[in-house]
Amino acid sequence: MRRFLKNFIVIISALVLWQSVYFIFQINNPILPPPIEIGRALVEVIATKEIFIHILNSLQRVLVGFSLASVVGIFLGLILGYYKKVGDFFRPLVEVLRPIPPIAWIPIAILLFGLGDESAYFIIFLGAFFPIFTNTYFGAESLPKIYKNISASFEFSRLVFFKDILFKYSLPFIFAGLKSAWAWPGFA
Repeated sequence: MRRFLKNFIVIISALVLWQSVYFIFQINNPILPPPIEIGRALVEVIATKEIFIHILNSLQRVLVGFSLASVVGIFLGLILGYYKKVGDFFRPLVEVLRPIPPIAWIPIAILLFGLGDESAYFIIFLGAFFPIFTNTYFGAESLPKIYKNISASFEFSRLVFFKDILFKYSLPFIFAGLKSAWAWPGFA
């Protein structure tokens, strides 16, 4: 309770200072308006229920981008993690693209997709794809050879092997990737 009170006082003090600077120096900045104008605009948006449309649009963007990243990341992670030669071929490309922060892709997304929802899907996809793909890849790559040998002994089809052995073995890694992708600052 004490920490909450301290944080509350700091936030209120910062808002009062911010508003005082605007009042004393008569600043008219449309980019960064004073807190009272921001509060007035917030009340207006809530009163007209316009905020709920924006919340639903943002939620749609996150869900579409995250879902695409999940499907593509899990599929590619399993394929490239299991087939070592293919994984070794594509691994340098992934390692070059992975450290680039999603925010740095915004100009490219705008050039490719324009200013619509598609560019937002692309940015969210990139932010979620690499943690999901990387964890799935390491899960599939770490499958013990004994599982491959047993599936060959029982003459499992490739589909059964991927669905019942490789996928299920990689599930803890997949969930770790999904969790860390969801914790990306764009979602949390």
